[in-house]
Formats: sequence, C-alpha cells, structure tokens
Amino acid sequence: MMEEVRKELTALGRTDASVPAVTQRHVIDSLVMGEGVCVFTWKQYRFVNVYRKTLDLDKACLESKYPRSAALRFLKRRDVVAWMSDRSEMELVKRSWDAEGRWWVEGDKMFKAPTVPRHKLEVWKEFGDRLEVKPGRNAVDDLTGRQTIINISPDAISAIRERERVVEAEIVNGDA
Repeated sequence: MMEEVRKELTALGRTDASVPAVTQRHVIDSLVMGEGVCVFTWKQYRFVNVYRKTLDLDKACLESKYPRSAALRFLKRRDVVAWMSDRSEMELVKRSWDAEGRWWVEGDKMFKAPTVPRHKLEVWKEFGDRLEVKPGRNAVDDLTGRQTIINISPDAISAIRERERVVEAEIVNGDA
C-alpha cells in the first residue's frame, strides 16, 4: 500500500527538473525555477497538483478528499504561493520554449534533419556570429577600453622573416 502511494505521488509531481521526495507522512517538493522546497501532506499534495492543472477548487477538493475550508487556508500559505508561482513560471517557460517559429525550435529541426542545405547552414552561421561576436582584428579591450589595431602588411612580414634569418645566422656563426 505504501509503495503504491509513493509511486502515485512521485508520478504526480515529477517534472522535467525535479522529483518529489515522498516520506511516511509528507511530500517534499523543490522549486524548479527558484531556490527552496515546499512540504505537503499527501492530501495537500494531491489537492495542489489537481488544483494547479485545473484551477477548479471544488474539483480539486473532491478528487483529493480535502475539505474546502482547509483548502482555502492552505492556498494562502506563503510556501504554497511560492510553489504555485514556481510551477506556473515553469509551465510558461516550457510553452514558450517549444513555441513554433522560435529560432531555437527551427534550428533544432534543422540540425535533426539528415541533410542540411548549404544556404540554410550559411544563414545559421551568420546568425550565430551575430549572437556570439567573434573577436576581430580591430578589437576593443573590455578592461581598458582601448582599441587594438593590428596592421600586418606583406612588407612587414618579409622584414620580420629577414630579421629571423639574420639572428639565426648570428647564432650559428657565434657557435662556430
């Protein structure tokens, strides 16, 4: 009997990010979007989960066998208000994350496809460059605010290579 109740309550409260802890008399459920936990009795936990999904107080009281007057007092508890707000925020984020037309949803579809057309890949590369700007040759230092200009010409490279040859020749001749 106890194991069946534990499984039922665990399944009732399982989310993508948390699994409630079911003890002898209580259910301890952590907040998903914030810090903290909320402690419920078994009846309260059944009630609050049905109420959260339906927002029908009478139906939640009937299904969980929780008295209406006690339910009204229970819903005013600070930790229960925080838990309900947390779950509401979690559902909002989940719905917006999977919303059709969002760039990350479209990108996920594209990268799951067996082949990706080159033009789409180039668009996504450009989009990625705009999200995370790659450091350029003329970058501004975040700490000092100074701009560093790197000016490398073919003449400068030939001069550097010539100096390297001279230094190497001096090292070789100096050892002999």
